[in-house]
Amino acid sequence: MLRNRGGRGVQAAIAAMAATGITFAVSEAGAQSSVEYRVGVNDAALRFTPETIKVTKGGTVVWNFAGSTTVHNIVTENDVAADPAWKDFSTPPAGADGEFRYTFNELGVYDYLCDLHRVQGMVGKIEVVDGPVSTPEATPRPLITATPIPTAAAPPAATRDTPAPTPKWAADKTAPALTKVSGARSGATGAKVKWTLSESAALTLKFTKGKSKTSLRTVRLAGRAGTSSLIVRGGKLVKGRYNVQIDARDRAGNRSTARTTVRIGR
Repeated sequence: MLRNRGGRGVQAAIAAMAATGITFAVSEAGAQSSVEYRVGVNDAALRFTPETIKVTKGGTVVWNFAGSTTVHNIVTENDVAADPAWKDFSTPPAGADGEFRYTFNELGVYDYLCDLHRVQGMVGKIEVVDGPVSTPEATPRPLITATPIPTAAAPPAATRDTPAPTPKWAADKTAPALTKVSGARSGATGAKVKWTLSESAALTLKFTKGKSKTSLRTVRLAGRAGTSSLIVRGGKLVKGRYNVQIDARDRAGNRSTARTTVRIGR
């Protein structure tokens, strides 16, 4: 009797709340989570593995640097109009403990690279499609048949678990000095940007106009120590004055920023 009265009481309460416009949101049981596609690194060749991958829309790419003895990062290399968040996606440099994720909810081709190994050609490509795509499977280790070895000939203790020595550059905490930054016109349709860099670093130049923070042109290149210059033309750069921001990131991930202005056209 008590259970029946309680049931009628709950039903009455639900009916009362429905009458006042109160509704309940019930989550769908067993909702499917995003499919994961894993990408690793090959330190010997300085390559992502795999370099090119096809992903179903809504899937998540997981970059994992497990086993790496050097430092890598992920930086976008193109803009995808349907996914404006992609152009600003970048990760800090990381070693063997690095793991980063990005969920691709829009169709398109997404290019990226390791900013620290740009010169070595460490790039990747992700194609997001509508249809189903099988997730990559880990290659199973081959079966090794044990062969008896005389005790006297036993190999020394394995050293593969011994941590690799930390490279000297990994201890660098000093950001590259970016000085003498200037901009000037170059012909009728170009802009010349000049700078001096204290050490080799990956450079990113972004051109904006007025108070807008939207980049009208982004240029990435490997900068060397000393004084250098770059002439930029075309794209969305038309006649007018532009703000130029230069970001310099060295191999250890230390970063510095400088700014200048430049006029294009007369």
